[in-house]
Amino acid sequence: MNQYHNYIFLSEINDRLSVTIKKIKKVSIIYYIDDFQLFNENNCKLIRNFCKKINAPFYVVNSINNAVKYKANGIYIEANNKRTLLKKYNKLRTIGSAHNSLDYFFKKNQNCNMIMLSPLFYNNKYSNNKILGTAKFRLISREWKTDVCALGGINKNNINKVKLIKTSNIGFRSMIYSLS
Repeated sequence: MNQYHNYIFLSEINDRLSVTIKKIKKVSIIYYIDDFQLFNENNCKLIRNFCKKINAPFYVVNSINNAVKYKANGIYIEANNKRTLLKKYNKLRTIGSAHNSLDYFFKKNQNCNMIMLSPLFYNNKYSNNKILGTAKFRLISREWKTDVCALGGINKNNINKVKLIKTSNIGFRSMIYSLS
């Protein structure tokens, strides 16, 4: 894991997670919530403060206003978010999520600096026929003119397969809980 830049999706932080995250060398943290109505200002501030403490970039999901309000380094835009970003927020680093080449073009129009292609492996969120796998991942992303990050279903059992896609970035949510 230390050979990759790790993007960790968190909705809350605790002592056990913070100890585990501190052991990871190259890390960025994305405050991620499944439903915008579940946005918790206190959790967002705790994660932001933790990121400042360990000198890790901090991202907020889908909300430019929250990214500015909580002094985030950037914003993470989900694949289903097709709104175009305003140019005045160009100081924010923008990470987009894509499931296919069409999503990629939307994310390029949103000025994303990096695109997370998902799902690489099986996870509970996607059915088996939506999984890209390493071969399809490489075919889809090889012509992309941007940084690509592997996302979705990455765990301790399949982390070695990520080497096959030749990316320097991985994103995960549930693997952090298995490491702690």
